[in-house]
Amino acid sequence: KDKLNLLSLISIQASNAVLPLILFPFLLITIGTELFSKLVIAEIISVIILTIIIYGYEIDGVKRIAAIQQNPQQLSIVFNEILIARFLLFCLSLISLPLLFAYYDTETFLFILSWLLIPFSYILQNSYFFLAVQDNFFPAIFNIASRIIALVATFFFIKSPAEGIYAPLVIGISYLCGSIATLVYLISKNHIKPERVSISKCWASLTENFNIFLSNASVLLYRDLNVL
Repeated sequence: KDKLNLLSLISIQASNAVLPLILFPFLLITIGTELFSKLVIAEIISVIILTIIIYGYEIDGVKRIAAIQQNPQQLSIVFNEILIARFLLFCLSLISLPLLFAYYDTETFLFILSWLLIPFSYILQNSYFFLAVQDNFFPAIFNIASRIIALVATFFFIKSPAEGIYAPLVIGISYLCGSIATLVYLISKNHIKPERVSISKCWASLTENFNIFLSNASVLLYRDLNVL
């Protein structure tokens, strides 16, 4: 079980890493440098929003779920709490959209809107939960399948600069489908049910994880924002 779990985690990271290595050179050649630069800007902005959504739950969420994994009701409560907190963070990130619309041209802004499907799909994926219960095989299958679909769909649909505007949308929809499949598996396998979530508890968890978020944001500052 441990070997399968480790192999699954390696497969997830490998598929996430290999896809851009194949996809981005293809898009650069197909849609041209000007459009590709706008796509990269949109991708980095989505990475910023993804960092906000990840917050500190990839550490804190794993710890909390691991401690209560034998209690289905508590699992549902913590799952719903983190899900709502991440939706709130995503909505908070959208406040910046009018500023981005004013700063960038319409084409870049449409790229940004399409790339938002990536962080949104990450909310539904709930990777922290699978890390905590050490059940990563099926999430790895869904992850790899969605990356392959994104690759094939991009090769099939994006054949000229005129179709370049659809590239992030094709990729985002593929990611979203994989995340929805993962979410359905998580809910059915772990008997997760809707639970009333206290906004005060969500706020408390955000406060407790703020230092982890600052750590993630500092990495983002030195690594990804240089691209912009």
